[in-house]
Amino acid sequence: MTVMIILLMAAMPLVEIAGFVVVGERIGVLATLGLTVAGAALGLAVLSRGPDRLAERARRAMACEAPPVAEALDGLAVALAGMLLIVPGFVTDLAGLLLLVPPVRRAAIAAGLRALARAGDGEAVIEGEWRNVTDLQSAEAEFRSAEADFRSAEADFRSAKADAPAGRRLDRDRSGRGQ
Repeated sequence: MTVMIILLMAAMPLVEIAGFVVVGERIGVLATLGLTVAGAALGLAVLSRGPDRLAERARRAMACEAPPVAEALDGLAVALAGMLLIVPGFVTDLAGLLLLVPPVRRAAIAAGLRALARAGDGEAVIEGEWRNVTDLQSAEAEFRSAEADFRSAEADFRSAKADAPAGRRLDRDRSGRGQ
């Protein structure tokens, strides 16, 4: 895999130079330079607006008590798109523009996460509290107790929600606004 990345990095400048030659022959040198400068300007605009948007989306996620992992990954992808647009070349500009399209960006993030999972050592790690339970009956009793606690908390929430004033809802959507 690392050899493939090294070969891709070595071939990328050659591909970009070939792209400049082909596009320059078709539309002219000045138009080619104009497109290159426009791509860099777009990349700078993306990079300058990205952190503010990321911070706002992360705040909204945390207000809903959700970890902002998806927002962080999305922000990283947008930052990568901005950097690709700044790099002179039509192939990198195309990759950057594609990363600015939300469905393409989500697919690229998912593919990257799958690749990282495959690159691991093959063992899945799920963090949490655990203990060895050899007595099935005590494990079932503990599960029933935890389930009852959950049901009780859920009933308390529903009751508080029903008692809330009409203009103020307790349940929130992902943006932090009441539904």
